[in-house]
Order: sequence, then C-alpha cells, then structure tokens
Amino acid sequence: MTTIAKLVFDCLRDAGVATVFGVPGDYNFALYDELETREDIRMITNRNELNAGYAADGYARVKGAGAILTAFGVGDLSAMNATAGAFSEQVPIIHIAGSPDSAAHEEGKLVHHTLMNGDLDVFRRMHENVTVKAVRITEANAAEEIPLAVQQAVEKRLPVYLDIPQDVAEVTIELPEPLAGTEQEAINSEWAADAIYKALSETDRAVLLVDLLTSRYFLEDAVIAFSRHYQLPTAQSMQAKSAFPESDPQYIGTYGGQFGEKDVTSFIEKSEVIVTAGLLLSDFNTAKFTAELPEEKRIDLYHDHVVIFGDIIEEAPMIRVLEELMKKEKLAFHQKPPQQKEKRTFTDEDPLQTDIYYHLLSEAIKPGDVVSVDTGTLSYGMPYVPLNDNVRMIAQGSWQSIGYALPAALGAAAAGRDGHTWCLIGDGAAQLTIQELSTFTAEDLDVTVILLNNKGYTVERKLHPPRPDASYNDIPEWDYQKLVQGFAPDFTYASVKTAGDLQKVLQSGEKKRFIELIVEDWTDAPMHLNKLNETLRS
Repeated sequence: MTTIAKLVFDCLRDAGVATVFGVPGDYNFALYDELETREDIRMITNRNELNAGYAADGYARVKGAGAILTAFGVGDLSAMNATAGAFSEQVPIIHIAGSPDSAAHEEGKLVHHTLMNGDLDVFRRMHENVTVKAVRITEANAAEEIPLAVQQAVEKRLPVYLDIPQDVAEVTIELPEPLAGTEQEAINSEWAADAIYKALSETDRAVLLVDLLTSRYFLEDAVIAFSRHYQLPTAQSMQAKSAFPESDPQYIGTYGGQFGEKDVTSFIEKSEVIVTAGLLLSDFNTAKFTAELPEEKRIDLYHDHVVIFGDIIEEAPMIRVLEELMKKEKLAFHQKPPQQKEKRTFTDEDPLQTDIYYHLLSEAIKPGDVVSVDTGTLSYGMPYVPLNDNVRMIAQGSWQSIGYALPAALGAAAAGRDGHTWCLIGDGAAQLTIQELSTFTAEDLDVTVILLNNKGYTVERKLHPPRPDASYNDIPEWDYQKLVQGFAPDFTYASVKTAGDLQKVLQSGEKKRFIELIVEDWTDAPMHLNKLNETLRS
C-alpha cells in the first residue's frame, strides 16, 4: 500500500527526477509534507511559479525530465507560460497542482483561488491545450493515471498536468504494478536504411544537418557516430547549438540560412543530398524561412520515423535506422574546405562590443559547462560562437519568453552536471526574473551570470527598423550591484566596460559571480541580427 502523494514522487524518482521546483500553498500542503520527508528528491522553493517552471525546463534539458509543484489556479496559471513553453520546445515537465478537496470539486464550492463561478475544472481544461495529458487525480484513477502521465511526459517529450485535490493526496491505495516502457515499432528500419544508403552512395555531395529534436530525444551520440562513420560534412542549426562537437573534423559550422555565415549556407544549400536529424522548420531556425532546404533533396530522420525525399516511412525510428546504416560500408563525400577566419585582435582598452565579448566568452566556457541563453540579442549571437565539446547550450528558440535564462540556469545547476553553469541574459530580460538569483544563494548553487547592459531592448530596436528609438524599448536603469548584494550576498559583482576588464574578471575563477557588461553602443549586435535588420529595412 502507498499514499497517492508518495506514489507521485516515487514515479518522479523512477523517471530520473531528483529535484522538484515550486511554490507552496494551502492546497498543496499534503504534497509538500510528503516531499519534505524524501531523501531521494530535493525540494527547491522558487520565488514564483513562473520561475519554477523555467527551472524545471532547464533541469529537464540536462537531466531528461523535470517537475514543478504549485497551488491551484493562481499557482498553476502563473506557471502556465513555462508549461506552454515546454510544449513548444518539446521538454518533458510534470506539473503537479494541489487543488481544493474533492467535495469542493464535486459541489462547485466558491473557494479561494477559483473564478467564483463554481467551475473548478477550468484550469485543468486550460492545460489540455499545452500538455499531452491533463487529468484530475481521484482515489479511483490514481494508480493508473499517475504512472501513465509521467511515462507519457518522458516518452513524448512533452509536459503533463496533474490536478491532485488536497484530500486525495493523503489517501492510501494499493501500489500499482510498474508500467512497461512503450517499445517503438521498427519494422521498416532496415528498408529505410537501405534506401538512405542508396541515395548517399549515388552522390559525393551530401551533408548532415543536426537539428533541435536530436537533443530533445538525447540522440546526439548516435548522430555523431553516424557522421563519423560516413565522414559526412556536418552542420548544426541555430536551435541545435551544442548538439555536435565543434572540434570534430566533419564539423562545418552553424547553419543560419541567408543571415548566417555565407560559406556554410552555400555548402549546405548546394549539396545534392541533405540529411537532417531532428529537423525543425521554425522561423527562428530557418532565418525567417530564408533557408533553402527543398524537400526533394532532404532525408529527414526523426525519433519515430523518417522522410525520404518527401515520402514518409513510419515505424522507422532514427536510432534503429542509424544502427542499420552503421553496419554498411563507409562512403566518401566532398568536404568543405576549412574556413580561415581572421583572428580577432583588440587591446585591453577597447570598449566592449559583440565580437569582443563573444570571443572572450568562447575562451572562458569550458568542456562540461552548461550555458543558458536568454531570448534577444544573445540568442542571435551565441549559436555562432565556437564552443568546446561537451558544452550544453539551452535556449528557447521556439517559445522565446524573455527572462527564461536565469531560472533555467538554476534548474541546470540543480541537475548536477559536471562543469560550471553560465547564464547569459539581457538587461530587459533580467528585469523579469532576477529575483531568482536569491535561490542560487539559498540552495548553494554556483553560476556565472553575464548581464548584457545595452540600454534596453536592442533586439526589438533591430526588429522594428522604422522606429529604433521608440521609447517603449527603453527600460529603467537598475543598480545591479545593490541588487546582487541584496539577493545574493555570497556572489561577487563586477561591472566591466573594456576588453581587458572582462578578460580579467573571467580569469578570476570565481564560482558565484555576477558580471555586468556595459555596452555603450546600443546599435551593436551580432551578424545574424544585423542581417535580419537589413532585410526588414529593404
């Protein structure tokens, strides 16, 4: 026998979730009381539910799945932006909401945290649109629905929502039998591999493009082995940054369509066969749909099927198809000549600008580190910054909710990956979620926060060329040094304006630090964003 509250956290533990983020409230006390007793799951209390959701998202991208525990209504709606973001980005989050007791649900009582219309199912129905499963747990369905929801989140890489009434959480039920994992049908894998091999053997101009969904399903190792076996020139998309080792001889760069590096774009788009792994044709990923990746040239590998020149082959999951391809003889392909980039030279006195601070960050971020990058100027620049192997970069290329990076970095740090955690965030984005900095101190977690202070929403100024000086893109000037002293007194703070100052601070070796980059020229922006701006102006 087990209580329903205990069953919830046992299922999370079995799914590899060792940390739960959230905010307590009177409807989830029974769940928090159980969580507090656990030695196998860490409880991290966040400053608000939205931040808890972002933290669970960052945790899931490193660990495999994440979880949040909120109160009903005011709590789960506060977190709903993060839950929707997880759906958009295909990140498995188990959202548990403690709700009013069963009698309130059944009788439509006008209890607090509700809409005062007697409809207590409304929040669950809202979540149906941003989860793969949204269910109210009862004594009768708990043994079946709780393990099933967790399993679906993990297997489908999408969030789920569990509404657990406060009295139900304490009910004792019979312990359910463990669920067996769902086996992917793979009967067409060998046939698909034969067709792909035939297509590759008939050309010497093929390329591999690694994309977002490769990382979501943790298929990087299989894709890397495939690239090396066939010596395929390999690029990664904007949203797949860090999915492929950049020191690999096959690596040719980041593909950014017409806004990216010209030689990479040209090599990919002139290839006769383009093999993609986990392709996502989003506007951000395709540089406002300027990428030329015609279906008749593409072989698309997905986690559960493949598409060969427009023909869909079901029951041919990527992992099985790649296993079959690895059994075949190696092929030789035309390689992209190594790009001779000019070495960036600067003096210690040079004011900070894009090419300087990206260069210095590239040197400072080490193998094993996690880099959480916020939406905005940084998200257009970091995909092109050379990173060491075994660095994981996390960002919201699809959902693009500003303020994501700091709480996501908290989740990444809590996931316990070897290496240091970095948070790269703009001044505008930081003003949404900076209070979560205090949680790093409360939980004794390390992070380097790089705050880009470039006088407001530079990305918005670039995206709206007719009015780059619009006042609505200005933000208040905050004293970040005092904020750091108040929120995280164990952190060091540095304000840097020159290349020499930044280099010195980055070399200091501090594990808990907040570095404010002062960029006086607000028009300074990375290549991709500048090219997009030029297109919008034409």
